[in-house]
Amino acid sequence: MEAGDILGFDNSFDYLTEAEHDCLAAGGYRIHMQCGYTGIARPLARVPNLTLVRDKGVMTNVLYISLPQNAQPGTGAYHMEQGLAGIPDDILASIQMVAVDVELPGITAAAIRESLEYLKNRGWVNTPGGPARLGIYTSLNAWNNYVVFDAMNTPTSFTDVWLLNAFWDWAQDRDFERFPYGGWAPWQVICEQYTGGDIPECGQTLDRDVWNLRLFQGEPPQEDDMDTNLRKIQAAGAFFDKASAVIRTTNPEQVKTLAEQDPQLAAVIYYLLTGKAFGTD
Repeated sequence: MEAGDILGFDNSFDYLTEAEHDCLAAGGYRIHMQCGYTGIARPLARVPNLTLVRDKGVMTNVLYISLPQNAQPGTGAYHMEQGLAGIPDDILASIQMVAVDVELPGITAAAIRESLEYLKNRGWVNTPGGPARLGIYTSLNAWNNYVVFDAMNTPTSFTDVWLLNAFWDWAQDRDFERFPYGGWAPWQVICEQYTGGDIPECGQTLDRDVWNLRLFQGEPPQEDDMDTNLRKIQAAGAFFDKASAVIRTTNPEQVKTLAEQDPQLAAVIYYLLTGKAFGTD
């Protein structure tokens, strides 16, 4: 994990006992994700789990509501309403963030936008400098291959909300910079779910997440969160600009002299001139 990260978990379909909660809290988990609606039904453990987490006061509740396969325009608000229905008002007030779950084939982008607008109207609104309130949970594969976009709702038109990125590599890190999608910048990825529910812990079988605590709490992104890829690309561009300028007046023999001054630059230029790694002949 990076500095400022915290752990979260999702055990949505199993009842969370007090002993299991305390065990997970002792293990460093601070965010509890709960499914509100699968697109077909509401998990029976939904309200009891949210209530326990609220009453214990150690973790923060995050709710996600799934859109079903082939969710059509005009259905988004209905599915979000199903996810919130039946949750008492005092428990709803304990839910800091709600995410629209986009995992299944055929979901229309119009339904996603309708879902987000419905949740905004219910009070989950992201504001500058405020805590994270609204997001989309999805993956590179689901977003690029399952969602049906249109002229009004394009693949890159949802960056007004946070991204909860599913990337099951079983590593507590952030992979979005290497595998970006959807137009989100790396600093807009508030969470990465890095495992599915296949490893027992504290009596539960959990999906596990890494969360950016600063973004979750509403602190401004630090420099190391923002446009990291851009800075790397700019640095690489400057390096190759320099190599291009040097290579116009340099032959392989001169590279040996250059190697004493800048070994990395010399290796790149030698390869470009000869197609061989420097020092292999």
